[in-house]
Amino acid sequence: MAGALTTPGWLRLWARDKFLPEGLSLGNEARAGLITAALALPQAIAFAGLAGLPPQMGLWACVIPLVLTALVGDLPHLVTGPIVSVSLVMCSTLQLYATPGSRAYIGDAAVVTLGVGLLQLLIAGSGLVRLIDWIRAWGTEAITNAVAIALLLSQVPSALGLTTARLPDWQQAWTALLDIRGANRAAIGLFLVTFGLGIVLGKAPWPMVRQLRLAIVLALGTALAWLLGLQVLQVGYAPPGLPWTHMAWDAQTRAWLPQWTGLMLNLAVLALLQSVVLARAFKLRNPDRPVSLRREALAQGVANVVIAFTGGYVSGASFNRSITHARLGARCALAIVLAAGFLLLAAAAAPSLIACIPYPAMAAMLALTAVNMMEFRHARARSFIAGCSVLVVACGVFIGIGWAVALAFGVAVAQHLAATAGQRED
Repeated sequence: MAGALTTPGWLRLWARDKFLPEGLSLGNEARAGLITAALALPQAIAFAGLAGLPPQMGLWACVIPLVLTALVGDLPHLVTGPIVSVSLVMCSTLQLYATPGSRAYIGDAAVVTLGVGLLQLLIAGSGLVRLIDWIRAWGTEAITNAVAIALLLSQVPSALGLTTARLPDWQQAWTALLDIRGANRAAIGLFLVTFGLGIVLGKAPWPMVRQLRLAIVLALGTALAWLLGLQVLQVGYAPPGLPWTHMAWDAQTRAWLPQWTGLMLNLAVLALLQSVVLARAFKLRNPDRPVSLRREALAQGVANVVIAFTGGYVSGASFNRSITHARLGARCALAIVLAAGFLLLAAAAAPSLIACIPYPAMAAMLALTAVNMMEFRHARARSFIAGCSVLVVACGVFIGIGWAVALAFGVAVAQHLAATAGQRED
């Protein structure tokens, strides 16, 4: 038919919209990509540790989803990779079946990641992603606060220089505090100094310093530990080779698979919830740009299915990295792809430096991340909302983040039904 787009023409339009829109500044895209990579590198390593996985798996879980979600998704500012909530929930369950970091544990994580990706594709294809959008702003805030408190508690042993058994975060923190007499003073000092530097840098007058303060804090803490010769535990790191995960479908894995269904659903919803919240925020900033939640869920599902076989684990959209990336003025997916490239270069160039990162400095960086996550704007709106928020936070900290999501969703459904009934009566 005359005037119809040929396939090459369609591809050219798609590529131009994705990577070369009008008014594009290559320098600005490269700057945004570089800063995003600098933010993502330490967090990818740290969050992999939270998940009980080797640091290189955090890198692959960042690099590959960055590119895939940029190609498949609609929003150019979503920075996908390892996230706190997913890492904490994954480890809290899988540690019951295998030792974190072991070959069996890595294989289990790959199976769970594949299941999460398939569930996300199902949620996208069926349109169920809109149900996640029912969770109100106060519910998202409460879930985020629960994750932040759980993250803070999980870092108590590292801040004290202690090694504890894998337990729920609050129990692990309590166990470490009971053993405080055996704490490593060098670790405590390094944690406090590094955390204090992070607070100071957060008030710096230079935007670039504030944006990169987590990476700067980790670098300064590592340098300080090396200069003073502090005897503290370090991350250790194996240079990344070809990304590949051995996924063993043995009889034991198949027997455990039904027990992991709830975990997979929790992780799928947690990851998609952050995408939904960020999509809402970006929609408010740019009302003229169409946002498809189904498309973003599809992009995440594709990314998680692929990284299940290529050396990563469950990824999702990151709040702080996505918001920072948007504020840097990136306009298209080019900055995201450049960030993935910069991450690969950094990981290949400095594996020995990454190996020297001390756990107390990383604990300080994660504690700063947790403090940044906390918000209490919606919790102070009404007594009913405040009460529900407290229940969701307590549920997330003492029972599990997945149960906190379920509680917030249940209250949101009740609110929706009440509002619908009120409209019918009117």
